[in-house]
Amino acid sequence: MGLRILILLLISVHAISARPQTEEDSDDAGEEWKVECGLHNKNGIEGGSPKGISAQKGEWPHACIIFRNEEIIGSASLIAPEVLVSVAHKLENVSPDELKIRCGEYDLRNESEQYEHQDRKVKNFTIHPYYTGSKTVKNDIVVLHTTEAFKQAPNVNTICLPDSDTPVFTDSKCYSMGWDSAKEKESWEPKMTQVQIDLTNRNECETSLLDSGIFPFSSLDKSWICSEDSQVQKTPCEGGAGNSLVCQEDGTNRNVLAGLAAFSIGGCPNGIAEIFASVSDAICFIHYETTCKHGSKYLDHYYYPECNDYAKEKIAELEDLFKTARLTAEASKYNQDVLAKLTALKESCKADLAIRRFQLG
Repeated sequence: MGLRILILLLISVHAISARPQTEEDSDDAGEEWKVECGLHNKNGIEGGSPKGISAQKGEWPHACIIFRNEEIIGSASLIAPEVLVSVAHKLENVSPDELKIRCGEYDLRNESEQYEHQDRKVKNFTIHPYYTGSKTVKNDIVVLHTTEAFKQAPNVNTICLPDSDTPVFTDSKCYSMGWDSAKEKESWEPKMTQVQIDLTNRNECETSLLDSGIFPFSSLDKSWICSEDSQVQKTPCEGGAGNSLVCQEDGTNRNVLAGLAAFSIGGCPNGIAEIFASVSDAICFIHYETTCKHGSKYLDHYYYPECNDYAKEKIAELEDLFKTARLTAEASKYNQDVLAKLTALKESCKADLAIRRFQLG
């Protein structure tokens, strides 16, 4: 970790000094952002004590809401002033101009909170190139970019991303938080909710789910995180897509974004497990997509130098696969689609970085 910080500082100084400030930079940079990701205001920003599953005001300042044509479709997590992550299956066949992101919200029925929420339009978003679609939801991650940066405030801040090495969260409980988008339900909760849950050992979870007879897949994909904690029954399993899974990272004690709520097993309100899209599994995609769109601008928020050649390396892997493996027609089609998406990502990245005079390694 220490080596990464040193590399980050050296590259940040070089890249930023080599890149003149653009009009775009000065327009949306806003007030200076003090990087202090992963804040958990346990008593809220106004003081108070927990009531049921409701979080406190400003308790999780990274948690945001996605609106599509003014209707809530899910939650998102702020990872840099103009960058958020959520689940891909909520944004299939959706245009960026239909979307709005709100950060700093607490009670959707209260218009007079002490700290105002902030709304931003979505400039564009990129779905993980390995995303398999809403029927199987593997690699269910999307990175969104706003037209204007959010301003840091007591109720608006970023969440840390996990270390790129395999993170360990076994020694501490995690929290899942966000909003319920199922407003038509009698039990709809307008306030941000949070539930404290334990993660389940991967092998144990897979065995248990397969034995349940209701798990619709043959294995637990590597892009998923599982919790069979009984508390998952308190999560908004029909309207909680994209809700954050935040865990304390062993070794660093940072609150990091471990996952994003993807789907539940067992139905409401008696679900037996909650499946989250793994953020650490998608970390190179998130890094690559961020530097493609923003150059060196957010290197102080997160930086993974080993991911600089993400698209190039994945394209090479697929090309080698086509040469050496005998694929079924279905597998061949899927991998050809992934190759096309990776190639498009790489080409768009070149164009974006050329504009910002920034060079990936």
